[in-house]
Amino acid sequence: MHPSSTRSFTASPRRATLAATWSAGVVLSFVVGLLLYQFAHQAVEDDARRRFDSVAQLARERVSAAIASYARVVRGLAALHTAGDGPLTRLRFHRYVATLDLPREFPALEAVSFIAHVPDAARDAFVASVRTDRSVDPAGNPGFDISPPGRRPSYEVITWVEPPNLPVTRLGVDIAINPKVAATVAQARDSGLIAASGHPVRIDYPKPRIVLGMREPLYLGGALPATVEERRTRYFGSIGIAFRSRS
Repeated sequence: MHPSSTRSFTASPRRATLAATWSAGVVLSFVVGLLLYQFAHQAVEDDARRRFDSVAQLARERVSAAIASYARVVRGLAALHTAGDGPLTRLRFHRYVATLDLPREFPALEAVSFIAHVPDAARDAFVASVRTDRSVDPAGNPGFDISPPGRRPSYEVITWVEPPNLPVTRLGVDIAINPKVAATVAQARDSGLIAASGHPVRIDYPKPRIVLGMREPLYLGGALPATVEERRTRYFGSIGIAFRSRS
């Protein structure tokens, strides 16, 4: 055999071995790189998920704490009624809310209101009493009326609103005209518990924004009646608040 043929035959397996080794190295590098990428990608995702879960948990805790503080405001007003000799009055309501220092202590709380339950038979007397109530405003409220107009079996009327610098455009509104709100009010009346409105409300003063609400029913005699029938008979209104979900 010619010497050059021998060298060629010997070199070919060597080149094949080198090529195979190089190819295996490329494949191994690709696999290792892919595994490292997947590991890094998963690590980034896990870190992002942990950060998101932490932020979400903190947000939930802040919202829960805020709602708990707002619920204490509502319960405090209900207790003011319960501890009194008679039904909650405009003057007592006004003085109590003034002591809360809403701008400093509850900056996200937009308004505190009393909603009167008014049977149709008592409508005219109720309107007259609100118009002539001068316990807070010496001028009374001569333009007060229930809206929208029309006779209904009963009304849930926005009667008092604090702070006093809020516009009075919603005074007299029968909130039960909205079936969803009426259902929430009825549920609170029958249970005796604080109920969240679950329905965002638009407020236009001092600028348009959306607020949430909660309210607690009040009963003649103060204490929570034992049965649903008694609660419906002695129910005379509710205390409500409106608050921003973010302060």
